[in-house]
Amino acid sequence: MKKFLIAFGTFVMFFISIGSMFKLMHWPGAGVLLTFGMSLLSMIFLPFFFGQRIYENRSGLNIFVNVFGYLSISSLFTGVLFKVMHWPGGGIMIVMGSSLLVFPTLILYTIQQYQEYDRKFSEFWKMVFLTLFVSVFFFVYGLNYSKNILYTYLKIEDALLRTNENTKEINTLLLANIKLRTQGNAENYKQFRDASIAIEVKSNQIIKNVEQLKNELIAHVSYQPIDSTSDHWNMTGLDNYDIPTHFLGQAESSNGRNLYESLNNYNQQIIAILSQLKIENVEQKILSFNGLDLKIKDNMNINESSTTTWHESMFYLTPLSGAVTLLTSIQSQILNVETRALLIINNSIK
Repeated sequence: MKKFLIAFGTFVMFFISIGSMFKLMHWPGAGVLLTFGMSLLSMIFLPFFFGQRIYENRSGLNIFVNVFGYLSISSLFTGVLFKVMHWPGGGIMIVMGSSLLVFPTLILYTIQQYQEYDRKFSEFWKMVFLTLFVSVFFFVYGLNYSKNILYTYLKIEDALLRTNENTKEINTLLLANIKLRTQGNAENYKQFRDASIAIEVKSNQIIKNVEQLKNELIAHVSYQPIDSTSDHWNMTGLDNYDIPTHFLGQAESSNGRNLYESLNNYNQQIIAILSQLKIENVEQKILSFNGLDLKIKDNMNINESSTTTWHESMFYLTPLSGAVTLLTSIQSQILNVETRALLIINNSIK
């Protein structure tokens, strides 16, 4: 049995170590490796390990120590797995496991080792170092994104969504006003009317594409089908930054590159539409019309020796709620571009 435990324990630790490295490096497959390793640890290795210890020493105190030891460590590692995979209940299991590890497991184990000082004193230090390891692990884990910070992102997004709805109403009124003012001058202002409609169509399309990206991000984290009506406040895995990194934030991320290119193309198309209109002082108006302000330039200098792409700067290691908020802010910028373009057209109608 001991040889089996050594071999199987090494096998399990290999998967957990590799999975942890993949998770640290944000490589795909980390979730599968950690789930497989942690499951084997909690469901097979730990029961056999503590069962073997009980079999070797069937005293009442030893049985209690090993039963509580199994419950505490199993709860801790299962809770960590649930937290890493962003499944519900992980926090409860971690709290329960930590509580059981300190009381009564550590207290009973200390009493047992005191009674058997000469024979098993070395095992006492194993327990001390295990407890220190667990404590340091959760200290580092606690440095992760605060839920308060994550919910702040969502509060900002909620405010942006309300602002975007107001901007949409303004744009709808502007477009209706342009159509109304050009009715009696169909030939003279047909270009203005057609340009206004084209601007609205292009704006709605790119806003819809960005919304699709948001829903795909949430679906990847929650392991649920894409739902265009999902409430972002109900998203799971608020602290997940692996999905935004892979989906949008790496130099080779096609979604990130496509987003940047589509925003630039939209910008150029709106400016081209305005340039084709016979508007007084059109060059001056276009010059003052910057369109989309992406703020972070492509290949932005991070330091003297390295550069990064726009989508890396925006989404690399960004938590899910932050990535969704950034995408909503991009939608807000698009709506503002539409407003400014429609105002230029509206103010040019005499």
